[in-house]
Amino acid sequence: SQFLAVNIPGVVPAGNVSVIGNPNRPDLVGFLFGYISAMVTTDYDYRIGMIVPQGDPNAQIAFAAFRNGMIYYCGLCPKALYYFDPIYGNALEYPQLVEIPADEKKELYPAYGNILTERKVAMAYVFPTIATSELLNSIGINGIIGIGDATPNPRPAYWTASLQPDMVKAIQAAWPNLLAGRGGLTFNPPFALTDVDPNLLTPGKQQLVEQVLADLLAGRINIGLQP
Repeated sequence: SQFLAVNIPGVVPAGNVSVIGNPNRPDLVGFLFGYISAMVTTDYDYRIGMIVPQGDPNAQIAFAAFRNGMIYYCGLCPKALYYFDPIYGNALEYPQLVEIPADEKKELYPAYGNILTERKVAMAYVFPTIATSELLNSIGINGIIGIGDATPNPRPAYWTASLQPDMVKAIQAAWPNLLAGRGGLTFNPPFALTDVDPNLLTPGKQQLVEQVLADLLAGRINIGLQP
């Protein structure tokens, strides 16, 4: 008999036990969200940003990839886009990065969403380890378009889409191996867009995003983070 462990912590592939992996790809997710954010905000001068936990290396990787995803979408645009604020008379660089200190109280997270508003950000990605419902809801209330790894409940205003591991496809990939008696394997699920708002990411745009996601998963796009 062959066994497949799905979402069971501590189980490792061995013998007749295979597992569905839990992919951690801040580079891929960040890149795709930067691409989508640039696509959605073409009428807003690509004014996009991220909120990340300070000192988290995975969050820094995600932000670097987020910037590269923006650049990939807009082609020949510079590594940073600038918006001149006529009221305050200063230039703001995009994508914007807002960091939440590790010792900050969770109930104060929504205040960091207000910083995005002050910096004229039109669309934002909040790194998942700090993506509380209160923070994401405050961003939507402020009229900022949101995107993230998982859809909060209740769904915030202006939520574009989420990106989740596709467990069904991973199980489908594992099944022939289990039937053939091949065990001790790990099957990493691909990512799939979920909870898409067609008013924000129209079907035509979603088709482009799906192609970029497929190319990322197949390694056909260089995320641009190699040393």
